[in-house]
Amino acid sequence: TTTGTYTFTPTSNPCATTATLTITVNQPLVLTTLPAGSITICEEDNVEIVAGSGFTNYTWSSPTGNSSGQNVSITSQGNYSVTATDMNGCNSSSANVSVSYYQISLAEIIADGPLLLCQGQDVTLTAQPGLSNYLWSNGNGTNQITVSQAGSYFLTAENVNGCTVNSEIVVVSVSPSFNIAISPAGPINLCEGETIQLVAQSGFSNYSWSNGSSNDTLLITQSGGYSVSAENANGCIGVSGIVDVNIIPLPNANFTYEQTFTTEYEVQFNYIGNAGNEFLWNFGSGSISNLENPVFTFAFDAVWPVILTVSNECGSNSATENVTVIKTGFNDLIGFNDFIIGPNPFNESINISGNAINHEELEIKFYDLSGKLIFQTYLNIVGSFNEKIKTSFLNQGVYLIVFRNNNVQVIDRYIKQ
Repeated sequence: TTTGTYTFTPTSNPCATTATLTITVNQPLVLTTLPAGSITICEEDNVEIVAGSGFTNYTWSSPTGNSSGQNVSITSQGNYSVTATDMNGCNSSSANVSVSYYQISLAEIIADGPLLLCQGQDVTLTAQPGLSNYLWSNGNGTNQITVSQAGSYFLTAENVNGCTVNSEIVVVSVSPSFNIAISPAGPINLCEGETIQLVAQSGFSNYSWSNGSSNDTLLITQSGGYSVSAENANGCIGVSGIVDVNIIPLPNANFTYEQTFTTEYEVQFNYIGNAGNEFLWNFGSGSISNLENPVFTFAFDAVWPVILTVSNECGSNSATENVTVIKTGFNDLIGFNDFIIGPNPFNESINISGNAINHEELEIKFYDLSGKLIFQTYLNIVGSFNEKIKTSFLNQGVYLIVFRNNNVQVIDRYIKQ
């Protein structure tokens, strides 16, 4: 076991010679590894242990079994060692290399709100601080993302040791959109004074109608478009379509009239009421019309009781007006020569001049265009005359002035400025 020279002398034969043998005992060479000792690595690191060179027949012992070669890859934590044959044929062994992994926990993800989203909402996911090289499953490279679509979201990052850290999986769901039905669905026509109740679909909460009501029913008394919103069990808001309600007013039979003076005794009637769509005019002489704005020629000048009846789907209404129709012929006044009236337009007064053969009484009447008598006066004239009629009290507008002598009259239009 020790290097040296050894001799052998037989003791049974004194004549025998002594044999000499020199023996060399070689000490095994030191087998080293790199790295050596105890090391801590990331689990995903690709690390090899390299044995010293100058040996042959390397045999590794590892937690996963034996292998050969000068190098061995670390695939698990535990003890690694190697033996090899040196140049003298001696077996050498290395010290153990103790491998351990860094302790890695899941990276925490913090959400700033519920993970069940309503349509149009979003949630921000933030990774815990102290990491680097963030990479989310949607490709984002920051420490937080804002998502509005359903899906599973996670990230990878590096901790202070440079090891890869995975996060938990965060599942974001989006509640599907929904509509709320209203009964009746409309459109709805109501007569003035009628009401109807709209009923929202049941199974929801926090109803809110477009007019501010918070019940699941709504009593309608006015025209308009009505809709409702409400929340489902997930707290998401759904809306309804618009129900159009039209309140049809009761018809009104008001009308105006105006003598046209283009044809004698012709009057233009104009409907100024509301809501009527069917018309029946009775002009007091047995004549009728179904037009909305008829033109009618009366038989002679008089006061005619005209009745208008209008109707719609909600009812009918009538109005009666005594229509004054005046004679519109432009006849010469009997007994006058050089009859002059002016000016036209007039302002503060109208002058009347002429010659009366005999003593006469001249009747003068002012009508508005609807045929209403506004002003009436009389002049006693004889021979040559020049009279002035004060008109300062009249409003601006167009007037029909009738001059009558005995049974003959003349009429013309005059403008008050």
